[in-house]
Parts: sequence; C-alpha cells; structure tokens
Amino acid sequence: MANPIVWAQESHKNESGKIVEHVSFGSFVKKFKLKNKDHAIKRYQDLLNSKLLLAKRQKRLQQAFEQFQTSRLPAFWASWVQAGVLQDTQKNLDVNAKIISKKTAILAQNASLHESETSFAAPEPTQASTTSATEATTSATEATPNEAELGLVEALNLIYGQPLDESDSWTGMVDESDPWTGMVDESDPWTGIIDDEEPDLTIAAPPSGNKSSPFYGLINYMFQKAKGKSATLPTMAPSGISPLHQEMYMAALQELRRPGPMFNKKDALVILSTIVNTVARSGRSFSISKDVRKGSLLSGLDPQSDIYLSVKDLLRELLVALHPQIDHDRHCPPQFGNLKKCVWKLLSSTPENTANYSVLQVVNQLILYIELGIFEDPTSEQVGELICKPSGDARQRTEDAFGSTTSTTSGRKVDLSIRIRVENKWKTEIAIFEFKSSKSTDETCKKQQKKSVRINAAILLDLESRGLDISQSFPIIAEGRALTMDFYTLRRYQDVLGAGKSTSKGISLPSQVDELKAFLQSNTVVTLLSFKDHLRRFAVDVKDVLAMSARTSFGNSSGEDTGDEDTDESTGEDAGGTGDNEGTRNARAITPPPKKRPNPYIVYSPSRQNKKQRHVGFVDDDEDDD
Repeated sequence: MANPIVWAQESHKNESGKIVEHVSFGSFVKKFKLKNKDHAIKRYQDLLNSKLLLAKRQKRLQQAFEQFQTSRLPAFWASWVQAGVLQDTQKNLDVNAKIISKKTAILAQNASLHESETSFAAPEPTQASTTSATEATTSATEATPNEAELGLVEALNLIYGQPLDESDSWTGMVDESDPWTGMVDESDPWTGIIDDEEPDLTIAAPPSGNKSSPFYGLINYMFQKAKGKSATLPTMAPSGISPLHQEMYMAALQELRRPGPMFNKKDALVILSTIVNTVARSGRSFSISKDVRKGSLLSGLDPQSDIYLSVKDLLRELLVALHPQIDHDRHCPPQFGNLKKCVWKLLSSTPENTANYSVLQVVNQLILYIELGIFEDPTSEQVGELICKPSGDARQRTEDAFGSTTSTTSGRKVDLSIRIRVENKWKTEIAIFEFKSSKSTDETCKKQQKKSVRINAAILLDLESRGLDISQSFPIIAEGRALTMDFYTLRRYQDVLGAGKSTSKGISLPSQVDELKAFLQSNTVVTLLSFKDHLRRFAVDVKDVLAMSARTSFGNSSGEDTGDEDTDESTGEDAGGTGDNEGTRNARAITPPPKKRPNPYIVYSPSRQNKKQRHVGFVDDDEDDD
C-alpha cells in the first residue's frame, strides 16, 4: 500500500496534458479502501495537515473538504458502503457458484459411473430397482437447489444488513489491515510509514480465566520469539475488548512491527502493560490521552492561603539576606555568610512541623552541600541500588503465564524506594524514583522513564489489589537528571493506568552560591512543598487501607490465592464490630475489600540469555532486561 503523502504529491494530468488536482476525500477513500467513515475523515484530515503539503494547496483542499462535508458526504458514503456491500455480495455469489458447479459435476460423474456399471455388469433391472434408481437420481439432483438456495440466503443477508460472518472485511467497520491504524507519531503521522506487506489476519484470543488480558496474543508472541520459537504476530485484536484497548492494541502492534531487537521496544512494553504513558510521545494519541494529561497536573498551593503567603515572605527574607542591596542593584554580589546566619537564626525560632521549617531545612542543607562542594553534578551512576519487590512479583506473574526466559526472576533495581512503616517494618513500597547522571543522553532518560512507569505500575496494582482506590489515591513520581527533576502522576483511568506530567516545567537545584538567587526567586520551593504534601497524603491513604487489610489466618488480603469470587459477605456482628466472639476478630477486615487485578501483566523485556551472560556480553541502559 502506498504512502498517502506520496500519493498526494504525485502529478496527475488530464488528456490535454494539464496538471489537475487529484486529491479529494472521495479519491482518498477509494484509493486506500477505507471502510469506516470517522476513521477515513480523521486520516484525510491528518493528510491535509501534513507539513509536507504546500500551504496554498492545504488551504484550497481544506475549503473543498469543508464544503464536501456539509453537502455531499452523507450521499457519497452511502453510495460507497453500498458499492462495497455489492462487491462483497458478488464475491460470495461467485464463490457459491463455483462450489455448486463442482458439486453438480461430481454428482453427474457419479451418476454416469453408476449407469455404466449397471449396463455392463448387472442383470436386467426389475421394476423395483428401476424405481430405486430413479429415487436416487432425484435425491442427487435435489441437492443442487439447496446449495444454491444457501448461497442466495447469504447474499440477501449481506444486502439487507443481517449479521455478517467475522471473516467479512466490512465487519467491525474498521480496516485492520490499514497500516495507519494506531499511529502515534504526533509530528507527522504519514512520515516514513510504508507497509507493502500483506497483513497477517491472525486473531489474538485471550485465554479463559481471571488472568486474561486484551494483549495476551501480543505478549505471548514476544515471549515465544524470545525463546527462539516460531510465532505469528496476531494483527487483529480479539473481539469484545473496549475501544480504548483496541487503540492500544493497534499501537502496540505498530511498535512490534518496527525492526530491531525485542528488548529495545520499550513503548510496546508500556502499552502491553495497559499503561497510557503521555510523558512519552507514543502515549499522546489515544482517545483518553487528553484526560490523562489533564488529570495528572499537580495541585499547587493556593496563592491566597496562609501557607503560600508565609513561604513567599520567608523566601523574600532569605533573598534579602543573600543580596542586601537587591532592591537597588540586582547585580549586587551575594553575601553567603549573611544567608547562613539568617537561616540558623530562623531555624531556632520557627516551630517544627510547619512549611517554613521544611523550607529552612532544605536551604540549610543546600548551604552545607555548596560550602563543602558536595552538591555538584554527579558524573557517574550510583552503586548499591535497591530491589523493588512488587516489580519482581509482577514479573513472576507474567512469566508464570507465558513461560520464563531467564534463569532467575528478581525485582528491578531502583535508585530511590519510597516506603512506609507497616507492622513495624519499613518494607511497604508506595513509589520509586529514578535518577540519572549529567552525562546521560536524552534517549537514556526517556528509556529510564519507561522503566520507571512500569515499576511504579506494579507497585500501584499491588496496592490496588489490597483495597486502595488508585483512581483517587495515587503517587506523584520524581524523575531526576543530575540536579534537575521532573514529576509525573500515575493513576487509574477506566480500565487502564495513565501517566502524565505533573508540572509544565521541571525544577533545578543550585550547585553554587551564584545560583542561589535564582533558586529563591523561582517557584521551585513551592513546587517541592506541593509535591511533598501530595506524597504525604498518599502515604496516609495507603496506611489507612493496609491497616484494615492485613494478612489473616483465613486468607490473604489480595484474594489471588483462590479462584473463588471475592464477595466479602459478612455477618451483622462483623460489620458492626459488636460481636463478642473472639474468633471473628481474626477474620480479614471487610473495609476496604481487596480487589482482583483487572490487568495482571506488567511486561518487562523477555531475554533468551542468562542474566550473568548478558551482563558480560551486553550492557543495556535499563539493566536487567527492562
């Protein structure tokens, strides 16, 4: 199939040799055989918006298309659909005619052989045998009209809109073989997309059971390929999945079709983990992407609140201490010693557990690091990273379903693990943060974020299975690069997890005295306070949930060890807390009830190599097949 932009840039001439405009909505639909009206309009609009078309031509085509939509579109589309139905009907009739012709020929041949047999080898027929032969011939000839009638019924079903066979290309109203389905490149959806291969119409049917996934076929394909086995890429999404999952399926399919090793296809791994990651370009073209980006923004401090005004006054006081003449000369030199004295004085007089005290602690730490030369850009990665347990559990769950591809299964290594104290142990993770050095490339940082979002998804799904409503309680996650930080939010939207930037801009910490003025004048401190307050509230929500869903003698909190439905039915005594029976106090608390995971697989790159061997022969930026 040709590229639409290539087709649009072709030169078409009439009989007199004059160049004529060949691009129109009708010619576009017929050229690429599009069968869904909304899909066709969107793709044609994308073509008109392409930067590769001249501006004057774009304007002319856009005006013509707008007039076409208001006057001729309904009639054209009805005619186009009817033509397609008639074409398919003719194909079905042709096929049925060939089948009938072949069966009739076979019946005639059999009758001829039977007649020859009776003429040369059999005695003279009696009246009874003649009657029997006549009945057999009649029976054979009656089969032909039945076959023809069957073909005619199928044709009528096609014409009058009766339920069609799933193999019919018009069923579902979306041409899955169209290579533009699921495009996610926002810059120009037509650039570099040429697919001349005949699509493989293999349907990915998820398995039965509570661990089914709309992307089961694609995940299974990845694992089979990683094991060196023959596998067919299923290009048709399974029936019955949501429209959003269909979008994600086609986008993941597009990523898997790209050349290159499987472990480098991080965008596909994120999508197959049922995550819409709008931080990356590949997650910004889904129908839900705008809602995800909007719902991810961090709620800042109210500019009219006492906390905000108090913090701003404090930052002003510290700025004047650092630059006493700043109101008269913004280029005045800093007085570093004066700032230190001011901070120490205020620390001794400011009440603890206040926003101002937290700000003073941060500034005091910055002063110490700057003075000692510690707070300079790190140039190498830190060693001794922690292991994230929920990521290991998620990987084990996936490999239990699709087969192990490595000698061992362990959790992912992380830079900073945010934990809360539960049952007197600091083992419960609520988020992880990742940091890269100043030497890291943009590509490495993008890959790191795609690793981070899957690990945090594993943590969040684990908390959801224990009763947390992750559409209302969710973390804001920090991603660092040297002394700069960005933030993104991860939460549930419908049947997917969505990740989006929490702030429009990142923040930066000072590494020397000359950078302190800009730091105190910026909104960095306010952003950090908002981030801290959100994470504190999230931690409290998690603690409240886990306090009521601890592991008990009659089962576990996640409800995943049995196949029974989690009805959480209880007696009146349990619900009211008034029962006198001591044994009822050991039963799992009913508020909040545990939940079964709606999307159980967090996908990491499957590898055919043993991890130890891989670390010797290959170094991946993500480490451990992420």
